[in-house]
Amino acid sequence: KADGSIADEHIPQESSTDVARATSSSSWDDDLALALEGLLCTSSQLCLLLASSSPPRGRWASLGSCKVVGHPASPMSMQDAAQLFVWRCNRPLRAQDFERPQAEDAASSPSEEPMTGSALMAQLAASTLLQEIGRLPADIVKAAQLVDDGLPSLLQHPFLKGQALASG
Repeated sequence: KADGSIADEHIPQESSTDVARATSSSSWDDDLALALEGLLCTSSQLCLLLASSSPPRGRWASLGSCKVVGHPASPMSMQDAAQLFVWRCNRPLRAQDFERPQAEDAASSPSEEPMTGSALMAQLAASTLLQEIGRLPADIVKAAQLVDDGLPSLLQHPFLKGQALASG
């Protein structure tokens, strides 16, 4: 309308079928899909980006009258993986993180300044840990969260000791 208010005819109305379907929904993904359908119906200009580890199928093959298009994504580059790892660590990384610790108490008193910049990124991208983790963001984040003051070296990371990331 001219006064800036929204005309009632442009607001999508829920039918009794939509309400019954929403209330009888047995899983959160059906509720989410219904909510997204509602959003998409409100604007022809709205675009959504949904991320999934598998192609859209079943309930997600379409959202109402809107088409869902699958687009495969490549794994992160090693430099991007290294940057994400650094951002998600619970402490700064030092040169000693890439060496076997000399004593068990090495973690209690970090003796070196934190590494930064391209030297850190190059060392981390070439590290055994990042090679083992791979380049999937979820795995990188899980591994980085385990880097804290109790871990004296990345070479002692639980993932390198045979503990799978999926178990956390």
